[in-house]
Amino acid sequence: KLSGVTLAILVLAMLLPAYQYKENKNLVVVHREPSFYADLKVVDLPGARLLLMDGGVQTAVNRTGNKSLFEYNNEFARLLNSQEKKDDVLVLGFGGGGVSLLIDEEIAVDYVDLDPKVFSLATEYFNYVQDENDNVIVVDAREYLRASEKKYDVVFMDLFKGTSVPAYMYTKEAFTLVKSRLKEGGIVYANIVGGYETTLVQSLIKTYKNVFPKVVVTQGEDEDAVFVTASSAEISPSIFEGGYLEITGDEETGQVFTDALNNIDVLMAEQAGGFRK
Repeated sequence: KLSGVTLAILVLAMLLPAYQYKENKNLVVVHREPSFYADLKVVDLPGARLLLMDGGVQTAVNRTGNKSLFEYNNEFARLLNSQEKKDDVLVLGFGGGGVSLLIDEEIAVDYVDLDPKVFSLATEYFNYVQDENDNVIVVDAREYLRASEKKYDVVFMDLFKGTSVPAYMYTKEAFTLVKSRLKEGGIVYANIVGGYETTLVQSLIKTYKNVFPKVVVTQGEDEDAVFVTASSAEISPSIFEGGYLEITGDEETGQVFTDALNNIDVLMAEQAGGFRK
């Protein structure tokens, strides 16, 4: 886990405008380059290295580059390791490759990200090494789901752009595409940033439940760390032992996001405003 000081600086990094990074003695900009999709920065701070996309933290690893500092990445790795079927894994959203540090080399993983530059930055600055079981795919995630015929035991949704998410990937129609890429008994994992009681989180959970017959919602020590596990098959309770705790509710304040009715961007902006208060 991050120390209190490092955590405070990490939060500061998420909130400061770009021009202030170099002025803060605790933050060192190691690399900066624009991509077609965002302004990318690699930033060092005491105990951590970050990948920033338009100012939002996409990846946080320790300074030795062998451990993700995001709690949800570690929870996903724990859940993955607890599964019997994990021959084929799809990770939607790569960032700096923090989750790749936690996945066993024997597991075949397809990593999908729209921005080719994040893969090169992950290799150069975040110790990502593409092994023979890794497949790096540069394409829009929804387009990949639509065009591919490959099916997976596990799909991990970790899609962020800056401090927001690609709204078109979190709709009923998008989740239906994800569901179509699962093998029999396959499982979808997704992290959601925000407290369970927020309209954004309740709506995302409600949308998952609209598509998947079985949905389990869990929460980490940080109340803003909410994790969704979804499947068409029964989900074994044993995979949750020793990890996040299950939370239950009926998501009264939520709505089902669709391609035609989707205000995720507005809700994300409201939530980001709440973080800054």
